[in-house]
This record gives sequence, C-alpha cells and structure tokens, in this order.
Amino acid sequence: MWPMRWSRWSWQGRNEAQLSALENQVQYYDDLIDRHPDWVLYRRYIDEGITGTSIAKRKNFVRMMEDAKDGHFDLIVTREVSRFARNTVDTLQQTRLLKRMGIEVYFTEDGIWTMNDEDGELRLTIMATLAQNESKKTSMRVKAGQMVSFQNGVVYGTGNVLGYDKVGPEYVINEAQAKTVRKIFDMYLAGNGSQKIKRQLEKDGDLTAMGKSLWHYATISHILKNRLYCGELEYRKEYVPDYLEQKRAKNNGELDRIIVEGKHQPIVTKEEFEKVQKLIEEVEK
Repeated sequence: MWPMRWSRWSWQGRNEAQLSALENQVQYYDDLIDRHPDWVLYRRYIDEGITGTSIAKRKNFVRMMEDAKDGHFDLIVTREVSRFARNTVDTLQQTRLLKRMGIEVYFTEDGIWTMNDEDGELRLTIMATLAQNESKKTSMRVKAGQMVSFQNGVVYGTGNVLGYDKVGPEYVINEAQAKTVRKIFDMYLAGNGSQKIKRQLEKDGDLTAMGKSLWHYATISHILKNRLYCGELEYRKEYVPDYLEQKRAKNNGELDRIIVEGKHQPIVTKEEFEKVQKLIEEVEK
C-alpha cells in the first residue's frame, strides 16, 4: 500500500486562499497517483499550520512513522525535502529508519528516491541542509520583523488584561477594572502584602480579568510587575532559544528585554510603578 504525505505551514487561520492552496496540493498528489496505476493510496498524512522544523510537533508525521512500523505501506510520496522535515538530522534519521524497514521515500520535485544507494542519501543531505538553512533565514526575518514591531509599539496578545479593553490594535482603559488595578497598587504601596490584598479584593467583590471572584497570589504579582499599567510596553519576556525546536522559554536575562512607550493611557504613574518594583525587589531578596 502506498501512502502520501505532505504538510503546509501558516501563521494564520485558514482563509479562502489557504483552503484553495490545500485543495491544489491534494490535487497534485491525486494527479500523481492517477499517473501510477500500480500505486494504491493508503492514507494522506497532513500536518496543517505546523512548523516543519521539529517532527515531534507534527502528530500526523508521528502517526505516519507508527503506521510504517506496523507495515501498512512501503512507499511515502512527498513533494520536496522541505515538506518532509526542515531539520537535517531529522530528515536523515527518519529516512534511514524507514529504509531499514524497507520503506522508500520519493521526493517528487527533487527527484530523490531514498533506496537509491548511489547518490540518494548524498542528494538528500544537500537538500535537507538547504531546507534547514532556509528555516534559519526565515527565523532571522521573523526576528527582524519583530524588532520593527517593537520599535513601533505594536501590542501583542488577545487584550485580556485587567484594566483595559482591546479596541482594534489599541488598549483602552476600562474604568471599572482600572479601579481594581489602582487598589492593588495603592495597597501594596501602603505596605500590604499579596495575602492581605487578596483577602480585600475578594471581600470587596472585585473580579479578575477572567471575571473570577477568587484571586491568586500569582495574578496579583503579575499585575504589580506589568509595565503596561504605567504606559509602557515590555517585549521579550519569552524567547525561542532554538529555531529548530521552536519551544518558548522564559527570558531570565539571556536576551535584553525591550521597553518602549505605549500609545495607551496609563493607570498608574511611572513613579508609583518604580516604587512598587523596588519594594518587590526588597521582599524577594
């Protein structure tokens, strides 16, 4: 039995153009199968909207490898090496594993058959290296674009921040919630700790950004440390250490954080915010 596998990467949800692209790619393989009457399609393995740099993130790729171990097919057809994996090591490891199982991978656009012992793996290595290098360049372009966004004060996130409503690309003060934010800052500046603030908020019926009446210490701490409330935007709280893995990690000083003036109205003054930060530092020493 002969499976077909391909994948597609996208930053956005599926729109009409993307649906059309998906249909076109499926049609590509349908036409290819029609030209090979001796092929029998077992299954399409489609990983939509998932980066190709790490196979661990691609559940259908993992499923394909499991089906391969169970002997459900003996040929995988994919359009390009970059559709299979953009990590050179993953590409070679997985194709070698498949080869040991007696399963060939055919890269139609690159003209590579992995069972070709003469130059199949050599050509595959070259193409996989080029694909990985392209992923690195894409990562660099994304970072460059982020820097421009940082400089322009672009607001990231869904806007679910206590004290503000997200109106288009901007944060607009929600006065009812802003009173709760000011209360938290005022109480902390008056010498009250998170425990006392928590009890007072719950006693007064103040709600969290999620509309919950139960407060957590971590929520209060996050509010007190959020520069958004003094009119600033802070970037790089998290970062991606390895473009191949694409796993986000908390930035504990590995990269310089970027702080810019926001376009939104502050809820507390910069002086109040900085006083709170000093008090927090003293408590956390």
